[in-house]
Amino acid sequence: MHLLINFFSPEKLWTPTLLLCLIIVIGKIWVNHLREHPMDDPEFTINRGASFEILNFVIMFILFAFSFTIPFRYSILFVIGSVLYFSGVIGLIVTLREFTRKKRGLLRKGLFKLSRNPLYVSIHFSIVGLNLLGFCLSWQYITFAIVSFAWIIHTHYIILAEEEFLIHKYKDPYEEYMTRVKRYLFF
Repeated sequence: MHLLINFFSPEKLWTPTLLLCLIIVIGKIWVNHLREHPMDDPEFTINRGASFEILNFVIMFILFAFSFTIPFRYSILFVIGSVLYFSGVIGLIVTLREFTRKKRGLLRKGLFKLSRNPLYVSIHFSIVGLNLLGFCLSWQYITFAIVSFAWIIHTHYIILAEEEFLIHKYKDPYEEYMTRVKRYLFF
């Protein structure tokens, strides 16, 4: 019994990891329910997006599984990690809200004025924050960090594919948007 209680300790990374995963999954369901068109264009999903989505869920599952073994490490990195994590969560919620306000077409308001991909930037902030919350040199943490980094790289390839799709779909308006707004925040 003691082992089970220790495993589900709120002092471990599983709670913020679960919160992030739930916001991503439930947020996407919520947005798709409220919009006239799904958040992910069906044409994109059929051609490329399905494999991206499957890999996203596999990576989320691995991170969640490993998060049960990684305790918080209270240091300055914990403070920085908390700020990054909660900034990412708030950015994620704000971005999902923006998706519900615009029923179709290009999003260019709110956080979309700062980044063409605020959803992914917010997830990246939260992922880096999670890694700082539990920073240590255990094999579980190192695996968590490698999978986190793989997720960030994976989302970069999703972004590249989405941008190619959006250029094809919207043509000049999207290319003009690309010249005004950075892919991430500063690059």
